[in-house]
Amino acid sequence: MTEAVFFHRASGAAIFADLIQNFPQGWFNGWRALLARFAGIVAPHPGAPRDWRASFTNRRAARAALERILAWPIERVLMAHSEPVYANGAAFVRDAFGWLLGRRRFRAPVDTPETMVNSGRVPAALQPLRTPAPKAPPPPPPERAR
Repeated sequence: MTEAVFFHRASGAAIFADLIQNFPQGWFNGWRALLARFAGIVAPHPGAPRDWRASFTNRRAARAALERILAWPIERVLMAHSEPVYANGAAFVRDAFGWLLGRRRFRAPVDTPETMVNSGRVPAALQPLRTPAPKAPPPPPPERAR
């Protein structure tokens, strides 16, 4: 398995394509929902699908690559198959790769657009641009008596 992970320094965002998946609950229905939960790709448990995990035959090299990623100052996480994470990015990534690090799952509090809107904390980047309302024209001058 080969996957590229990028880091955007200015925003502190780690960018993953398919390596971390965290589909919202309710995204899948019926037997697909059961399969997705079994695969380990349904929120609030981010991760790589179990069949992908099995493809990592050189775990030592995979852990070394992950340690390089975790050395980045990750604040946010962007993924192809999930809502963005706006805070506690490093903890989110560490949780997603608990299977590789040999750690029990730790559910870090993450800020997704849904949780931020529900709590009233919406980042400036997601707030609609507010333009000042146009000023009303001044009233016409009173008419002169004749």
